[in-house]
Parts: sequence; structure tokens; C-alpha cells
Amino acid sequence: MYEDQLLDALGAALATLPGARVWPADVELARTQDARVDAVVEAEIGGERLRLVIEAKRNIAFPRDARELVWQLRDYLKHFPADTRVVPIVAAQSLSPGARQLLRDEGVGYFDLGGSLYIPAPGAFVFVDRPPPKAGQRKINALFVGRRALVLQAVWEKARDWFSVGEIAERAAVSAATASETLIELERREWLDVRGAGPSKERALAAPSKFLDAWRDYKLSSKPTHLQYYYVRALQSYEISSRFDELAEQMSVLYALTGEAAAQIHAPFLTSVPQLRVRLEMGAKADRLLQQIEAKSVTEGWNLAILGVKHKAEFNFRQRLDGAWMASPLQAYLDLLNAGARGAEAADHLRRESLRA
Repeated sequence: MYEDQLLDALGAALATLPGARVWPADVELARTQDARVDAVVEAEIGGERLRLVIEAKRNIAFPRDARELVWQLRDYLKHFPADTRVVPIVAAQSLSPGARQLLRDEGVGYFDLGGSLYIPAPGAFVFVDRPPPKAGQRKINALFVGRRALVLQAVWEKARDWFSVGEIAERAAVSAATASETLIELERREWLDVRGAGPSKERALAAPSKFLDAWRDYKLSSKPTHLQYYYVRALQSYEISSRFDELAEQMSVLYALTGEAAAQIHAPFLTSVPQLRVRLEMGAKADRLLQQIEAKSVTEGWNLAILGVKHKAEFNFRQRLDGAWMASPLQAYLDLLNAGARGAEAADHLRRESLRA
């Protein structure tokens, strides 16, 4: 069983600490409804004698799940004499960053198969911080891609207003099932407030900074979005934008300026924007549009970068400003994160001034 594998792996990790020893504790595990635990071991770390009370779980992706384990462990610790040096430990195959932070805040140790180990004991403090195992990280990252990312954009657009599953599904152009599943994931991460139940259940964004931080971290840890680079001869960026908009309207092609150009409209920061980044609905019409403006494919010296978009729903959140279609402040922020030094500066400015989180 995975509990046995986790306990074996934790024992091996503890044994690798300099001067550490681990052996079974001579105690009977409580198995009542109010107090149960998977293992109790004795350990000597840094010359300090400790009793480790361990609860093993497969994956802990959400702070709420970690908090329930904290309560469970504390109930179990009531069975020990007050003078016993006991350290509660959560062992899991994968622990999300949010779950780790909550456990540290609550003074509870943890271990995962990625090699992270935290033992908060005076005189025997151990802290090894490593990325979550790939399987667990993939589950966390899945929230920020595909149709789930559209749900996240719809949630952000509602700001701190209350919303239903149906409202989000309609705005994001996804099924009610996809919207519901994604909102449940956000709720588990404690990024949403909830009121009501059943068909009348409503939610509101409660932790915008944590929401943005997690999406930012995902973008920065991912491969940069693939762009196609072009040079449009003898035109300023505003002229390219104007011509692009005119042709897109004539040819019924969806597009949105993003990156520095959109950020400059939402929250002015740069003195000029010599290069345009454009989200464009790809296909034969888009190819003809690029031919019409005589865009020449280049690897350097570009003034137009195209980010191909496959799903029309990604344009649901664009805004008509200054005679052109602009990506939303959130989308422009995300696209700026991998846009180089000035892009990162513009992203920080846009977040402070427009996203305000």
C-alpha cells in the first residue's frame, strides 16, 4: 500500500541526515474515530530525542486538506503526556506549495517523494525544500491550461462579485461540467468564498493575490509561448495596428493586441512600443492578412510577433480600446511574463496599476 511505501521512504530520508537514528516507537496506535494515525517512530536528530507522529496521504494538493490533517494530528497528540517531545509529520507522495506553507504555519512537519523534508523541532530543525514530484506538479499545472484557463479568466473578470456556475460557463464558453470542476479546484485551494448550496450555490474570488501568484509561477516555470516573428516594412507600430485592425474587420479574423502594446493602453509605462505582439486566430484568413500587410518572416529585427490561437473562446475577454482590440489586462500580464526584461517590468507595473493584486 502507498502508506507503507511513504513510511519506508520517510524512514530512508531521515536515516540520511547526519548523525540521525530512527527506530519503531513502543506505543499502541490509537484507532478511535476521533484519534488515528499511521505510524509513530522514535528519532534522534542532532542529538535531540524526538517522537514523530506520522499521517500518510497519497496527494495533498489543497490547503484545506492539509488543515484537516493538522486537526486530526492534534487530536491524536492529546493522548501523549505533556512533557513528551512529539513532532507531528504529514507524509505524502506530493504536497502542493500551498499545503506546505500551511503546514509550516501550523508547526507541522512534512515529507514528500520529491525529497522535501520539514521537521520543526527546537535543536533538531530540518528543512529541505524541493519541487513537488512531476506527477503532482502536472495536476497543479493542469488548472492553468486549456478550457480551465478560460474559466479562470471568467472568474477574474467577475472581480469580487458573486457568481454562479452557469454564469462562468456562459462567459468562458465551456460546459457547465468543466466550469463546475474548475471552480471546485479553486475552492479547494481556498481562493474562493462560497455561499449557499446546490443549484443556488454562489462563489466569489477571495484570494486574488494567491490566484495571480500561482498563475505567474506556472507561466514562469513553463516553456515560453511559441511566437512567429515578422518585419513589416517602413511602418510605425500604431500604423501596423491600424492596418491590422482594418484588414481583420474586412476578413472576419479574430485578433487582440497583447504584451507591451496592450499593457500600454491598460496602464501606461513605456515611452514607446516599437514592437507589436498579437494574438491571432490562425487559419487561411490569417495567412492572407499577413500577406496583405507584407509581413516578412524573420528571426531578428522584428516589429510584429504573432501568437497563434486555436480556440475562438480565447477572444471572449478582449476589449475594444483606442481603435483596436486589446487582450484583457490579465491576458496581457500573463503574456508579458516571458517577454524579456522590459516585459517583466511592464508586467509588474500592469499588475500594480490595473490588476491591483
